[in-house]
Amino acid sequence: MISKDFKKGPLKALLPSILSKYVVPWRRLPLPIDFHSFGFDPPYFLEVGFGDGQFFLSKAKEDQERLWVGIEISLISTRKAAKRAYRE
Repeated sequence: MISKDFKKGPLKALLPSILSKYVVPWRRLPLPIDFHSFGFDPPYFLEVGFGDGQFFLSKAKEDQERLWVGIEISLISTRKAAKRAYRE
């Protein structure tokens, strides 16, 4: 659940920096995406449609040997997941 404090107050000002840390504008990247350019080597795990990120982040914490990549087309869901990643 997203804290109401995130929607207003000082935490709202942090949103751009939170998004820049956890979100990559993948539509601007050349395809196929070269994950080596981010400093990661295989194995990878790709989740398409990660929603608010609850499952995605819990699995990423459990298995830190892989690069966990999520693709989400909903900006609202992406923001929620970035906020969750920031809090955790």
